[in-house]
Amino acid sequence: MKDTDIYSRITTEQVLEIFKYYDAASLKAQQTKLSGAATQLEKLTTGPLRGLLELEESALIKQAGELIRSLNLRVEHAKEVKKRDEVRRQQLQKEHEIRIKHAIQDLLPRPEPSCDAAMDSALLLLGLHKEKIALDFYSVPEVQKAILKRFDDTVTERQSCAGFIAWLYDDIERGVRDAYCSRDIASPRDELLAALQRVEAGQSAIKALYKQLLGHMQSQLAIEQSSNVERLPLKKKR
Repeated sequence: MKDTDIYSRITTEQVLEIFKYYDAASLKAQQTKLSGAATQLEKLTTGPLRGLLELEESALIKQAGELIRSLNLRVEHAKEVKKRDEVRRQQLQKEHEIRIKHAIQDLLPRPEPSCDAAMDSALLLLGLHKEKIALDFYSVPEVQKAILKRFDDTVTERQSCAGFIAWLYDDIERGVRDAYCSRDIASPRDELLAALQRVEAGQSAIKALYKQLLGHMQSQLAIEQSSNVERLPLKKKR
């Protein structure tokens, strides 16, 4: 091919710029289409219809097929660049998720079931909600309603602090993992530690905001702790 052909004129970087929002699999599909187009053009010059073509026409069709194949080489190179970059980013993301997992294990160990742990875990979840880390898709009334319902289902009805704590912890763990996985954070551990310190500093505000919820929980947990108090049926909350 001449030095002035498409392969010499168009660079891999130009192809990558055009397809910057495509992944390697999409570029592979584009490559397949171009290859198919070139093959069909080549078949025109060798198949039954070739007898209907003038020599100049056959030459033009052949040249068009060669141009498409030259362009396709650049698409192939761009695909390989994309693929290497995707593999690199996947590895970086995997390492990032491992660091997040270790940060959770170090700073947020799963608590042992107890009434105190139930209150502490609820306060932590509410604090992380304020930090837009856990249950961030809920409004304040919605998160209060969700916690109250789970509390009444597990503690009030079934006297199971363990079930309530497990639910709280799962939401805390999932919230931290999902929030930090999508963020470009150099140190998930430092980020989580700072968030937990803000939660601790803001507990008074959380207790004031969720006073009714926390008061209800505290009174029911006090009953749970006392073996001498006769349980009375509770009125269902509206």
